[in-house]
Amino acid sequence: MPEKAELKTQMKELKVQRASALEQKEHKELKKVRRIIRSVKRQLRALAREAAIAKVQAAAVQARETAAATEAEAVAAAETEAAAEPAQEPEATQAS
Repeated sequence: MPEKAELKTQMKELKVQRASALEQKEHKELKKVRRIIRSVKRQLRALAREAAIAKVQAAAVQARETAAATEAEAVAAAETEAAAEPAQEPEATQAS
């Protein structure tokens, strides 16, 4: 798929062709150019959609990585805390 800049340049050229076809009242040429403009616009929208999806996916990956790091830090802190406290022996209950 072409890059965004290439598509925009092509769109500008097509708009000039469309204006020329309108002035000269070339209906077949006008129809052809309008269809091409439509397809270029669709390609531009598809590129925008792909970029938005990629952005959302990158944010999701970053959120997962952050959550995993936070969880790892919490586990490490709990292990350190447990190691620092002396082990408590359960009290024996006496039956009468």
